[in-house]
Amino acid sequence: MGTEEPCAVPAKLKAWRCAEYTQRYFIRVEAPGEAGSAGLVDTENTFANVALPLKMIGEGAAARPERVALFDEDGNLVPIYMHKAPGGSESEVVFPTYPGHRRFCLYAGSTKPPAEVSALSLRPVAIQVHLRGVTATPDFVHKGGTPPQVAPLTLQRFLNMEQQTAGAPLPPGKNVQQRPDLQPNIDDAECPFFWIDYDIFDRTNHIYNPPMYAALYEGFLRCPVSGKYKFAIDTPGAVHLVIDGVPVISADMPDDNREPFKLNNTVELSEGLHRVVVHYAEANADATKTNADDRRFGLRLHWQPPFARTLLCIPPLAFVNYLPGVVAGFENGPEKCAPFIHIETLGHVRAGAQLGDGAAREYVLACARMSVPPGSARLRASASEMTPVLSDPGQRSLCVWVPAGEPVEFRFEGLDAPARVVTWPTLKTGTKELMEREVMDMEAELLVKSAPEFLYPNETGHIHLETMLSPKPAIIHKTRFDAVDFVGHELLPPLPRPMGEYNLFFEQDGIEQGVFSATPEEGGRKKLRASFNATLDSVSASSQLSLRLVVGGVECQREKFRMVNANAPAWPGKLELEGGELMFAPAAKGARGQGSGVRGKESGVRGQEGAAAKAALERVVILVPHEDEAAHRHLGVWDELARASVSSSEALFIGDPLVEGAPSTPGTPAPGGLSALLAKNRAAMKWTVIDVEGPHRYRPVLRMLADLDELTASNPNKKLPKVAVVNLGIGDVARQTPLHTFERALDTLVARLTAGGVEKIVLVGVIPEPWREKQCEPYQERVANVVRSRNVSGIDVFDLWTKESDWTRRFATDKSNTVAGPLPNAAALDEVLRMILQRL
Repeated sequence: MGTEEPCAVPAKLKAWRCAEYTQRYFIRVEAPGEAGSAGLVDTENTFANVALPLKMIGEGAAARPERVALFDEDGNLVPIYMHKAPGGSESEVVFPTYPGHRRFCLYAGSTKPPAEVSALSLRPVAIQVHLRGVTATPDFVHKGGTPPQVAPLTLQRFLNMEQQTAGAPLPPGKNVQQRPDLQPNIDDAECPFFWIDYDIFDRTNHIYNPPMYAALYEGFLRCPVSGKYKFAIDTPGAVHLVIDGVPVISADMPDDNREPFKLNNTVELSEGLHRVVVHYAEANADATKTNADDRRFGLRLHWQPPFARTLLCIPPLAFVNYLPGVVAGFENGPEKCAPFIHIETLGHVRAGAQLGDGAAREYVLACARMSVPPGSARLRASASEMTPVLSDPGQRSLCVWVPAGEPVEFRFEGLDAPARVVTWPTLKTGTKELMEREVMDMEAELLVKSAPEFLYPNETGHIHLETMLSPKPAIIHKTRFDAVDFVGHELLPPLPRPMGEYNLFFEQDGIEQGVFSATPEEGGRKKLRASFNATLDSVSASSQLSLRLVVGGVECQREKFRMVNANAPAWPGKLELEGGELMFAPAAKGARGQGSGVRGKESGVRGQEGAAAKAALERVVILVPHEDEAAHRHLGVWDELARASVSSSEALFIGDPLVEGAPSTPGTPAPGGLSALLAKNRAAMKWTVIDVEGPHRYRPVLRMLADLDELTASNPNKKLPKVAVVNLGIGDVARQTPLHTFERALDTLVARLTAGGVEKIVLVGVIPEPWREKQCEPYQERVANVVRSRNVSGIDVFDLWTKESDWTRRFATDKSNTVAGPLPNAAALDEVLRMILQRL
C-alpha cells in the first residue's frame, strides 16, 4: 500500500457511477498472507470493516448514519452492516469480502435520494481469538520417570499432542453434576481452566482443576506499521509463541519465579495482519499441585511496536474482529482526488481508576494514515488535554495515545487539506457490554511516601516514592475458600501482575531530568527515590516539578510539585492547606477567587468547585532564604534595628486561637484576645486579623502561612501593612509539629511578610503551657534561631515566665471553658501586650 498511487482503483470502479453522491472512498481490505491464514478464518465467509466520518440523519435515539452505496471489484452493490460508534463521532461499516474481492468503492454524501443504496441486511460474524484446551496425555510432562528425567516441552511435542488430540476442546465438567447456569466457559479469562461447581445452597460439589493442562491460543494481530516488534510473555509455564508459522519465543521448561518480561524476542513484521499462535502448558512437576494452587494463572502477551518505548500488554482491539479496511484514496467530487486521513483504533485503556471514577482517564491508541504519499507533509494529532504530536518526516502513519471522551484533531502539516476530528467513547458514554470487552485497566499506581516541604539554599531534596499494582477489588466467592476441603489449598484469585513496563519520568518545567525503571516485579511494589537541587537564583518565583508514571507508553498518574521562592514578591498562585498538608493552587487552574484573606471553619478546598480545585492542587516545596546570625553580629546594631520605629496607619495581626479564642466575625479581633487588646490600645491603626483554625487543628504554623498567602493574593497590589505582629501561642507544641518543619515554616512566614512590604515584625514566641514546659522549650529555641537570623523583634515569653517558680498563675483553668487546656488569663495577656507595645 505504501507504493500505491493516489486513488488507485480497479478499472471497473474508476467511473463515477452514482450522480446523487458527492464523495467516494476507495477501500482496500488487508487479508493475512499464506503463512498467517492457515485455517483460522473461513476464506469464503469473512467480513471487513472500516470507520468513516459519515453524516447522521435524524436526532436523538432516531439518529442513523446516512445512506451509502458500496461496490465490489466486479461492480456489484454489496449489502452492509452499519452503525454509529457508541459515544463517538465515527460510523463503522462492515461488509463481506473474500479472495479476489479485496477492493471496494463506497459512495456517500448524497444530495438527494440516491438510486442505488446498499441494503442494511448483513449479519456479520466476528473473528475471535480462539482458545482450544486439552487434557494433556500422561507422557506430556517436563520431568518424570524413575529416576526423574528432564523432558523439555518443545514446540514439536506441542504439535504432536495437538495432532493426537485433533485439537479437541476440554470437555466441560467431566463427571460433574451440571447446572445450566454454571456451565464452565472455555473462553474464561482464567487460565489454566478452573471451575467450581456448587449447588443452590452454595455448597461445593466439585472442583475442576486439572493438574495437566495445555492450551492453544490463536488470533489475528494488526500491525499498524512495518518495523521491529518486540514481544514478551509473562507466564510460569512452558510456552511457545509462533507468528506466521515462525517460532518467536520458546520456553520448554516451567519456572514459577520467572520475571514478567524475561521471555522476549524482537522480530521484523510488515504492516497488516499476522497470525499469532501461543502454545501453553501448565507443566507443573508436582502432579498434586497446579498453578492455580500457586495463584499463578495463565499468561500475558506483551508487545513493543516500533513507535513505542516500552512493552505493553497487547490491547484486545489489536486482535481484529474483522479484516481491516484501509482508505487508499478519496474523491470529493467526480475525479477530484483529495488527501484523506484514515484512522484506526488499536487499543483502549483506562488508567488511574484507583483515584476514583472522577479522576480515572481513558486513552485510545490511534493510528492515522495519509491516503497520499507524504512528501514534505506530516500528520499532527492534538486535543485540549494533550501535547500535540507530529509524525516523523517522510512517514505516512502516526500512531499515538489520545484521550477518549473529547474531540481529537488530526490534520496535515504542510498540506492544504481538511482536518478530521474524532471522538472515542468512554465507559460513561459507550455501550456497557462493548466497553467492558474492549477497555483494558492499567492497574498502576504511584504513591508519594515523603517529600520535602521546605529547603534551604543548595540543599538536596529527596522525594521517596513507591510504584504499585492496583487491581480492582474482587469479591471472592466462599466456594474458593472452601476449596481447601477438596484439594488442600485455598484456590484464591491470581496475584496481580504488571500489564506492561513501568517508567517514572522526572521533569522540571517540562524538561526531562531523568527516567527510572519502576516495574514492580516482586510483591507488587517497588521503592524509588527522586532527588533534585535548586538555588534561589535558579527559581525566581516558581518552578514546576512533575513525576509521571508511564506504563507501556500510557500515562497512568502524574504527581506535581511546585518549587516557590520565599523571597518572590508574588507567586503564580497561592498556598492551600489540604488535609493538613501544604499545597499550591496555580492561578491559571481555577484557584479560588478574591476573598477577605481570612478563612472560616472549613479547611482546604471548599464550595461547589471543591473537586475541580482539589485536582488542580500541587504539592509545594518552598525554597527558604537562610542567613546565619553571625552575618549580623559584627554590625552591633541588633537592638537598634529590631526596635526601630515604623510609621504606619495599618497593621497586621496573626494569632494562635488557643490564645485568641474564636473570633465573632472572621477578619476582626477576637473579644478578649490579644488582638482585641492591641486594637483597643492602638485605635488609630487599622488592624487586619488572621486567626488560624483551632483548637489544635493540623499544624498551626502552616495554617498561618497559607492564610497569609491568601490575604496577599486577595490584595490587588499584593502589599501588606508595614507593621505585623505574630503570636505563635502554644498550638504547634500541642500539635507536635516536627521541629525542623516548624522552624523552616516560621522562617518562610517571616520571609513572606518581608516580601509583602512589612517593615516591622514583632514575633511573640512560644507561650509555655503548664506542666509541659519541657515540650515547649525546643520550639522556643527554634523561634530564637529565626529571630537572630532574620533580625526581627522577638519576645521570649517562655524565658521570662518560666524563670518564676509560680509562673502557672498566669493561666486560667476554668473547666467550663470550651477550649481544651489552660489558657493565659487577662493579666497574662496584658503583660504580653505591654511587651508588644514597647517594640511598636
